[in-house]
Amino acid sequence: MSRYNKIHRILDIFYMGINDKYFSTQELSYKYDVSKKTVSRDINEIRSFLSEYRDIIGNVDIVYDRKRKKYHMNIMINQL
Repeated sequence: MSRYNKIHRILDIFYMGINDKYFSTQELSYKYDVSKKTVSRDINEIRSFLSEYRDIIGNVDIVYDRKRKKYHMNIMINQL
């Protein structure tokens, strides 16, 4: 059984993102003792949150970096 519950796990992943950390589903599944599919669902929930509150938060998303084979949070700055 994981020492992290779902809310704590999602907030921890979100915190890694805003601190410009890169992470993989493999690393996170090991850290939280859950499946990679569970981690993918968590990342999708964070993406949904970021999309739903885009007008408040701005253009922020979790994206996959194919070169590193890891996810990270991308902040897109609007240019006038």
